[in-house]
Amino acid sequence: MAKFTTSTLVDGSVLVEGTDDAGVSGSIVLMDRGWAAYQAHVQHSAAVEEFDAAVAKFFKPLVKAAEKAQGKEKKDWSVITVTEPVDAVPGFGIELGPKGVILRIIAETDGSSLRWVNGTLVALA
Repeated sequence: MAKFTTSTLVDGSVLVEGTDDAGVSGSIVLMDRGWAAYQAHVQHSAAVEEFDAAVAKFFKPLVKAAEKAQGKEKKDWSVITVTEPVDAVPGFGIELGPKGVILRIIAETDGSSLRWVNGTLVALA
């Protein structure tokens, strides 16, 4: 079974060491700007997610209180927004019929709001 390890070097290149499926071992230093850019993107995205999680945790009590004061808004399952309106450009949406609403709920949720009634699926409010 092949087993490889990678270590990032100071200059941004990567030391690859390991053994291939034929049992041959070796090491090589590889550098690719595209891969380096992707790795930088992954690290930045992880840092942003960590920051966002910390901010969300900090503000969670305030958000929860605001939502409670605002009341619960029902989701309109019958309209799918494809593009939001921006400045003078109107948004675009697709209106669903009753069967489309059921299909959307199945696709986007765990289906716990659906019930069978006389052989027909209905959505609970």
